[in-house]
Amino acid sequence: AGKLQDKWGLRRLIGIAGLVLGVGLVVSSQVTSLWMLYGVAGIVVGAADGSAYITSLSNLIKRFPERKGLISGISVGAYGTGSLLFKYINGSLIQSAGVTQAFLYWGIIVL
Repeated sequence: AGKLQDKWGLRRLIGIAGLVLGVGLVVSSQVTSLWMLYGVAGIVVGAADGSAYITSLSNLIKRFPERKGLISGISVGAYGTGSLLFKYINGSLIQSAGVTQAFLYWGIIVL
């Protein structure tokens, strides 16, 4: 992600990662086998999420070099807290709409 950020810039890289994440979630809602789900949700969505995460974290550290530890802790803590909250929100969505629809809804929300 670092070399892509140098080449494309922060806004473009985060925008592309968001687009790939959203499209990956929508495509995940249409898969017909487990290996396709691993490929799309595991690799494509995971790479997009990881690119956005590490790019955001590294830029926060660059922006606040005198507070690297604090800003890293806040960022990683916020990411973890979001994951915890997402677990309950997504669990309710899956129960009410199903896994396929949950992927579709999250993809549309991201896009």
